[in-house]
Amino acid sequence: MLEHQKSVLRAVAENPVLFRKELEKSFRWLSNQEVKKLLVWIDTEFNGQYHQLSHHLFLSVAG
Repeated sequence: MLEHQKSVLRAVAENPVLFRKELEKSFRWLSNQEVKKLLVWIDTEFNGQYHQLSHHLFLSVAG
């Protein structure tokens, strides 16, 4: 599932609204360990472009 979500996020990366929606789905579907891997991947793959959004969403879901 992690690889699938990476694929989806790559496909919607040009649209921040869709990216956020897909990221929220990822957080619901993936295990905590997979989510942590996904956050690292997002920072690397998108050169920090979505760092603030992804970590903010993660904290709101985790907290």
